[in-house]
Amino acid sequence: NPAGVFSNSGQAIDNVNSADVTLIDLNGDGDLDAFIATGDGDVRSWSNLIWLNDGDGYGQVTGQCLGDSETRALALGDLDGDGDPDAYAANIGPDRVWLNEVGEECSCVTAWLLGEPAAGLRNLTGTLDTFYALRDQVLPQTRRGRHFARVYDRHNAAVFSALLADPALRSEAGTLLQTWQPNLELLVSGQGQSATITSVQVQRLRNFLNHLGAAGNADLQQMIAFELAQLPPLSRFTGMTMAEAQHMVLETRYRYLPVMWHR
Repeated sequence: NPAGVFSNSGQAIDNVNSADVTLIDLNGDGDLDAFIATGDGDVRSWSNLIWLNDGDGYGQVTGQCLGDSETRALALGDLDGDGDPDAYAANIGPDRVWLNEVGEECSCVTAWLLGEPAAGLRNLTGTLDTFYALRDQVLPQTRRGRHFARVYDRHNAAVFSALLADPALRSEAGTLLQTWQPNLELLVSGQGQSATITSVQVQRLRNFLNHLGAAGNADLQQMIAFELAQLPPLSRFTGMTMAEAQHMVLETRYRYLPVMWHR
């Protein structure tokens, strides 16, 4: 019989200011998992989280990107008649219905690429942890960074669709991840000052964004064009350290000069 005495498991789930949570078996292994509603857009991102139980009360958060609006309440049940629990998310913006199925386009693009042979990624241990640390630790530090986290959530499915339809673009994305991996590892570990951005990294980023924009839907194209317009020319980043680039992209404002300063 349970003793009714609780102890702290020591787990710190990757989220803050959760608005709601539902415990239910999400993956059919007989263990209770958690669907967690993110209720504060000022931290991390607006994506809800899935925590899968290993069966002993310990588990891990998956890389799925579930939504781009603050969720305030959840209800889970079988909505499509396939026997799996689905989710209805009541949001500040439009509500969302998330169907529980294999291969759904809400998977994290980076996580999916790492499992794709066509992406050409080999022996990049820790790659996924690095990109999650960028999203969950580096970006939330500033208002601009939180904006990029929300952009990531909002357009994740469109990027996924474009990569899924084009093996060449998928391979290019894998090469891009591989090219930037060493710099990003140093950035997320607090050593961004020792990582210098090369012309090859900048050129591959520019080429990929151009190709992704051409392959994506209208919203994705507009987003890429708009976000690039807010930054200096990409060529300016060549020779910068990652720390300098972080400051320029996430903290420096270029458009808010008081009129009185103009001569």
